[in-house]
Amino acid sequence: MRYAVWRAKTNEERAQATKVFNDVALPRLKKVSAEDAFAGEAQGEVVSARRGEHLQKPDVDVVKVRRLLREALVAVAKGGAPTQHVDTSA
Repeated sequence: MRYAVWRAKTNEERAQATKVFNDVALPRLKKVSAEDAFAGEAQGEVVSARRGEHLQKPDVDVVKVRRLLREALVAVAKGGAPTQHVDTSA
């Protein structure tokens, strides 16, 4: 996705930018949001959708990292400090 960033210098430029956004960008954003919602709903319930999954090594690593992040966030939320984990099994 490309972004064009600039600041309107006049009211006419601002009006033109608003028109372009409303006529071009906003309809596209709404369409993408609807497509994303459909893709999520089409997968069904997360638990049942993942019941038959077979995780590979990279997936297992991602799960480990997410668990470490969750543990660190919980520790900090309770007023503590995140612990450091060193995995030497690799």
